[in-house]
Amino acid sequence: MELKNQSEKERNERQFIIKTLEEIKEQDVTIRKYEKHIEVKLENRDKQFTEVVREIYDTKRLLTASTFEKKKGFFSKVFRTGKN
Repeated sequence: MELKNQSEKERNERQFIIKTLEEIKEQDVTIRKYEKHIEVKLENRDKQFTEVVREIYDTKRLLTASTFEKKKGFFSKVFRTGKN
């Protein structure tokens, strides 16, 4: 009788362990999906950030160029002296 109880107890423990391992595997799959989702979101954010930085750089470059053109005097524009 005692052996039967011990055997049943061990069987229940094994089933519990197997169930727990299956739950852990499911959670691992879920975590991997979230990680992939987060990775994609971060890549998209980085691409957008890079685009914005590039646009800001281009805008500053254009503003600098237009400011330089405004600073040229009348004679340098007429006679095209100085840097172009």
